[in-house]
Amino acid sequence: MEPKEQIRNAIDVVDLVGEYLQLKKAGQGSFKALCPFHGEKTPSFYVHRSKQIWHCFGCDKGGDIFTFIMDMEGVEFPEALRMLAKKAGVELPQYERRDASRTDHLKAINAFAQKVYERYLQTAQGKGARAYLEGRGITEELQMRFGLGYAPDAWTALIDAARQKGISEADWQAAGLALPSKRGNRIDRFRHRLMIPLRDHHGDTVGFTGRVLRKDDTPKYMNSPQTDIYDKSALVYGLDIAKAAIKSAGEVILVEGNLDVIASHKADVKNVVAISGTALTERHIQMLKRYTTRFVFCFDADDAGFNAAMRGMHLSRGLGMDVRVVAIPSGAGKDPDEIVQKDPQAWRALVEAHADQMTYLFNRLVAPIDRKDVTTKKRAGAVFLEELAASKDTIEREHWLKRLSEALDVPLQELRKSLGSGPDNGQRKGNAIQQTPQKHQSLEDIFLAHSINDTNAFALAASRIAPSNLSEPLAHALYTLALSLYHDANTSNESFFEAVRQEASKHSQELSGYFARCAILLDLENSPPNANDDTRFSQILTRLEDRVRNSKRQDILFALREAERVGDMAQVEALTRQYQSML
Repeated sequence: MEPKEQIRNAIDVVDLVGEYLQLKKAGQGSFKALCPFHGEKTPSFYVHRSKQIWHCFGCDKGGDIFTFIMDMEGVEFPEALRMLAKKAGVELPQYERRDASRTDHLKAINAFAQKVYERYLQTAQGKGARAYLEGRGITEELQMRFGLGYAPDAWTALIDAARQKGISEADWQAAGLALPSKRGNRIDRFRHRLMIPLRDHHGDTVGFTGRVLRKDDTPKYMNSPQTDIYDKSALVYGLDIAKAAIKSAGEVILVEGNLDVIASHKADVKNVVAISGTALTERHIQMLKRYTTRFVFCFDADDAGFNAAMRGMHLSRGLGMDVRVVAIPSGAGKDPDEIVQKDPQAWRALVEAHADQMTYLFNRLVAPIDRKDVTTKKRAGAVFLEELAASKDTIEREHWLKRLSEALDVPLQELRKSLGSGPDNGQRKGNAIQQTPQKHQSLEDIFLAHSINDTNAFALAASRIAPSNLSEPLAHALYTLALSLYHDANTSNESFFEAVRQEASKHSQELSGYFARCAILLDLENSPPNANDDTRFSQILTRLEDRVRNSKRQDILFALREAERVGDMAQVEALTRQYQSML
């Protein structure tokens, strides 16, 4: 069996898609979700377990596990094949891996560096780092889960280890692990630091954060530089091990630091990630949106943390996220890490008690102000109104306008004027979530939905319908392909269906998607199976034949008028007889 088919047999499409999207049952063997490829409010994305296919009836994307990864991860087929082979534990032949990119090489270097750092943590040199971790209550199990290590207090310890492994200094530097010294040689970038691997959402190590272990060392946190595999504007720390928990909880908690994430796991709150080393970006949001649309912010309690949270909340809400906030009360701690050190249960309680964004902002900005202080009222009102303007809900807007009017002692109608024209105020049009209308199901779509799912139906179709009777290009191509396979395939429904699926996927991604559309369509229209299916299919065939006859009659009428125009009475008589025979 070819590796591609081994992978297909090893990975269930529902399980794979379920790692990215929140699936809900939609009938026999079918599941549905909001499509990740276009904005929508009503699910039009369907996955079918027995047929191992998926399709969105809104944007018309569809296919199998390979096309899903290609579309979801934005990669070409070879990379999707490698990713799924790794997941399935299928070894690819050498010829399949000879185009392994520089990206793979740099990831391998970082993976090697992580192992070296992990080993150093267990040596005598790592004693101080181990003491630091023990002091924070980070167990050996957590250390292993997050791949924590120690960079020794030496200039070239890691470079020397890389050289023994056959890794050049140039590649070590390209991976972000070395830097040039004043003498012109290369030295280790990280020295005498607790090492925290930065892993992408697949779990591949792409960089590191090094935390100081001496008070006088700076900076406190040092991140890998931008490389071909590490982009801080896209990487979400902890997502690789938080995906399942995020989906289970239906929300993701966003914190500021890597150690906040680790501490949260210590408190058994695992649906948590960090945006470390940068502000929250649209790329971060799009990545997290694959797993949930509810974002719970918990940034540090100081002004810098509040301002960072404000920027992130504003961007998230503008992109259609449901924004919530964990408010850290005075005295509880400055961040999640400190809260957990004091009382893990307190952190769990705070997470469970998160509030919606507007409640949080009202309590933080508006409620404490002195109504006699005009400057404070103006500042608080301006910030609060800017966020409220993003709301698309009239009831929510009116509720908070009235609360704000009472708190600021400002007439309600004046606040309405200040709010602006409505929910789109201050937002880019591109940020609004648009409902994409579902594509109309044509007669030819329904014809093929019946035909490719049942060999008896296809036999009847083959005896009555020719490929030329189908006018839509994809329908014509799929039916032609299926006809060519019909006599060669085993007579069982499963083998014929599978043969058509495989050939469609080889033909083009577009035809593979159309096949998925037709394969799922019948289940959505008719689940559980209907005893009148055979009658309905006969009616569909009759409608197609009628359409063909009507088309031929129109052609004859056109030719008849042309013959009359030129005075060819013999042709007129012949065409008239032909037309009458078709009535």
